[in-house]
Amino acid sequence: MPTGIREECIDIRFSDYRDEDREPRISPFPPPYNVPLLPGERGLTFMAMLLGETRPKVSVLTPSLDIGPNVPLYRYDWLFGISCCDRQDLYWDWERELRSEAAICVQMILSPGKAFAFTEISALLHGLLPSRNSRSFLEMHAKQLAKTLANLAGTPALPASIGIGLRATAGLSSLISSEEGPSKNWFLYRFLDPVDRCAAVEWHINKTVLMEYGPLLRGSLTLAFHGGAPASRPSDPVPFTITLRPHLGFVEGDQLKQLAPFSTLGSNALSLRIQPDGGIAPDE
Repeated sequence: MPTGIREECIDIRFSDYRDEDREPRISPFPPPYNVPLLPGERGLTFMAMLLGETRPKVSVLTPSLDIGPNVPLYRYDWLFGISCCDRQDLYWDWERELRSEAAICVQMILSPGKAFAFTEISALLHGLLPSRNSRSFLEMHAKQLAKTLANLAGTPALPASIGIGLRATAGLSSLISSEEGPSKNWFLYRFLDPVDRCAAVEWHINKTVLMEYGPLLRGSLTLAFHGGAPASRPSDPVPFTITLRPHLGFVEGDQLKQLAPFSTLGSNALSLRIQPDGGIAPDE
């Protein structure tokens, strides 16, 4: 099955990002940054990537909410990274200026076209632990794991249950918890996107995550696909589209005030066109 990848790395200049009454003004700022910044302007480098299966198989919508063993699931990953521009005099402490809550908002816009639908299975935020201020699952259980592996040292092959357990602990060690005690790290928000008139899933990521894990973030959304029409009514299916839209927030307490760096590239710059396999679109 083919894996589609869309990646962009851009430099932009912007102003009014902290003004509560004005929308941020954004324009390209490509290296070598020969055009000087105006008073109040800033520059940053952004990278974004979207990747996932472009020919997934459709499945039936099961009577229960349980996911059976024969339901094909597909993971779609996003990456979003931020850096100062590569020139010393353009450096500024942009992380300090971010708002505390929902400092980063990453949207995945899900447009299934006219023939297909989807079920969201899971949405996660990844991080390579240990971070600056938290202990990973592996760290907390290192002694017990070491003892278990030592006892199995003379065994020709690890039992299947041990292999599954090790894979599970490795997976847990790369996930960022949604909360630490009474404080939130991140949460999910689903809404109807008024521009594309379709469903959207949004990661609201607090500034503490960047402080602990760094300004290169990765998340994933796992989907099952449904749809199609009887084979007696063949026509070309309308592609399913997933679009990535990352945002930054600088105005404290106003989560609708956002800086959208990739808006300079157009609405489809970070989109995957997906053609589910196994269903036939209905006639229009």
